[in-house]
Amino acid sequence: MRFGSPDRAGLAFDFSQPLTEGGRLPFPVTGLASGIDGNVDGSRTERYMLAPSLTRKISETTELTVQAGIIRDPGQRPCAVPARRGRPLRPSGRAGHSYDFNLEGPEWSGLERKQKWIGYEVTHRFSPGVMLTHALRCTHLEAEQYSIMAPPLAAMAWVDPNGSELCRLGSRFLEHSRMPGTDTRLEFRFETGAAMLPC
Repeated sequence: MRFGSPDRAGLAFDFSQPLTEGGRLPFPVTGLASGIDGNVDGSRTERYMLAPSLTRKISETTELTVQAGIIRDPGQRPCAVPARRGRPLRPSGRAGHSYDFNLEGPEWSGLERKQKWIGYEVTHRFSPGVMLTHALRCTHLEAEQYSIMAPPLAAMAWVDPNGSELCRLGSRFLEHSRMPGTDTRLEFRFETGAAMLPC
């Protein structure tokens, strides 16, 4: 468990318990839940993750691991603060909002993201120093980003000369992708023995 400021809290766990008495089916599960508030109003972010896996010892030298997982970011909030040390100048020359004022409009801005994956990994040891590993993983990503933002220049953000109204722009982006990936590695391990360096 983790606690801190500003309003930071998190919980992570890692369980590993074999499903059989002989230990031939290890079943580790890792997870995470965290949240933190930023220094700006409406900038809280959260994340949840769960990733189980199952390993099958096919023989004394070969293992098969099936992996899966999901990560969810329910509401990462973007934020943009006023310029010039946190207090933008209005067209009239007077100071604008304070540093904790979020120009992005936190009630209409956010990033919703969900990532899922499944795959496997096979390892085979030819000898104590030679190992072959092959892995395949398929990832599915869905994301939606929406925001109400102020123009990039503080002088353009004000609608009227008195600075009583703030101009904002709206945007929305959707992402949907599937990404397969694979790799094969051949590892050699050897001992170099003791080494002496002149002083």
